[in-house]
Amino acid sequence: MKKFFIMFFMLSVTLALSAKLTKSPTTLNTEYTVQGGDTLYTIARDHHTTVREVIEANNLSLNAVIKIGQTLKVPLNTYFPTTKTDKKSKTKLTSSAATPHLPPSPAGTVNHVVKSGETLFTIARAHHTSIKAVLEANNLDRNAVIKTGQNLIVPTNTYFPDKSTTGTMASRSSPAAPSTTTSTVKGTYVVGKGDTLFSIARKNHIIISKLMRMNGLGLTDSLRVGQILKVSASSTFAPKNLDKQPIRKTTKRRELPVGAMPSYTVKKGDTLWQIARKYHLTLAEIRKLNKMGKKDQIHTGMVLAVGKAVRPKSKTYKVKRGDTLWLIAKKYNMSTQKLRKLNHMRRKDRIHRGMILALSKDAVLPKATKTKAIIAKLKKKGAKRSEIEAVLAKVKRSKRKNLNIVSILAQVKRDKKKKQIETPLRITKKTKQKKQSRLGSAMATLNGHGRGSSGWSSSTKTIRVAKRYLGRRYVWGAVGPRSFDCSGFTQYVMRKSKGVRLPRVSRKQAYYGKYVSRSHLRPGDLVFFDTSRRRRGYVNHVGIYIGNHKFIHASSARHRVVITSLNRPFYSARFKWGRRVN
Repeated sequence: MKKFFIMFFMLSVTLALSAKLTKSPTTLNTEYTVQGGDTLYTIARDHHTTVREVIEANNLSLNAVIKIGQTLKVPLNTYFPTTKTDKKSKTKLTSSAATPHLPPSPAGTVNHVVKSGETLFTIARAHHTSIKAVLEANNLDRNAVIKTGQNLIVPTNTYFPDKSTTGTMASRSSPAAPSTTTSTVKGTYVVGKGDTLFSIARKNHIIISKLMRMNGLGLTDSLRVGQILKVSASSTFAPKNLDKQPIRKTTKRRELPVGAMPSYTVKKGDTLWQIARKYHLTLAEIRKLNKMGKKDQIHTGMVLAVGKAVRPKSKTYKVKRGDTLWLIAKKYNMSTQKLRKLNHMRRKDRIHRGMILALSKDAVLPKATKTKAIIAKLKKKGAKRSEIEAVLAKVKRSKRKNLNIVSILAQVKRDKKKKQIETPLRITKKTKQKKQSRLGSAMATLNGHGRGSSGWSSSTKTIRVAKRYLGRRYVWGAVGPRSFDCSGFTQYVMRKSKGVRLPRVSRKQAYYGKYVSRSHLRPGDLVFFDTSRRRRGYVNHVGIYIGNHKFIHASSARHRVVITSLNRPFYSARFKWGRRVN
């Protein structure tokens, strides 16, 4: 037993002596200034030491809180001391006294004995250096293989060389390298690791929007470590040689001189679209005036130019296709009632393309349309001589210089109907004579078909009324007079010409009146068709026969009231029958 205790004692003494010999005679310390986002753990890890050693070097408690700007003493390259042995390593030292006799390592390096499982990468990382530096220190080839127990000279703390300390504080540089301190100008802030716009704004007691405005930053812009930000209105940016990283230049918008050109100061809650609309501009125009990009934002107090492209308030407006009174009134910030009042219009009056409307009281409208042009337009609409004279009289009496002739004609016709209802016609001798002469002329034109005068005159009137609506739009379900569908057209024409009220739909009209075959059709007769794709046998289209193998109808294919030949293959094959309405 005594021999065993003596051998154990001697072994422990030799191990202690070897530890003393291998231990570094002096521990290198460096000073480090705490930055935003730093913790004791990150500082210790970056300087290749432990948190415990940093706390002991600065006489701090375990629960100590470090502050930004605080200077700490940090030991270098101590978290892999040579006195510690790898517990996981299964290899034994060849001799306990071998370590003290290792050759002395050069300054800034340590002797490292390769253990089982170690690689050049793990050794370099553990000693805070690079693989290239280890290979050069030991004159090894790039493909060299290291063995367990091999002695290597390893440089320490070289993976922060002086040339790579761009945007970092000088306290992170190697102790062997000359320290380069970065002095910041008052009122500026150097972005550190982990910094955000929110944290920088909170540290400097300013709001994020102000910080972004002072530095010309957008919502999508990112911060870089080492970037210098302006945090005070009275501060200036640091010189260019202070930091090698490019600093984003802020382009401060030039304040517009008062009275030089129309401008607008942005208020709280304003948007670029609202400002553009207020000054009759498009977004593209207001951006172009102020040299703004699509992603540029506006802020409260910003002065925008709104003068160069401001559209002058026009006093008149020429009606375009698709315009309505409501759209025009909205465009010029007025009510439809005011617009009607300025143009002496009633609620029933309609506008048409090319019509010029007054937008103010002092608007100068073009001269009235010439009488010949009015007469030509009215004749085209099928107006009678008495109606034309009434329209001309109204135009002459009117104070307006630009009139909608169509609406006046409609008004004249309405007035005429009212007079006919209120005052029944008085039959005089002259009217009797006229009627008799017309009857005689009608009888003289009778042909061999045995048509009476009343039937002949009514058929010609039906055709004349039908032709008056040529070109009107086809709209499904419309009954006139501005647009029709096929049965609505025949119903309207028969009511106007003969006073007959036909059923509304074509399949019911097909059984109204007297049946007529195609060979016995007369002008004024109704003609019916089956235009369905599969010809299912029922009537779904109707028109009015006008003679000479032609009929007038509201065509869904042509989208208007047209005259078509019955001899066309499509209609000839789909003809059903005719009906004569007395």
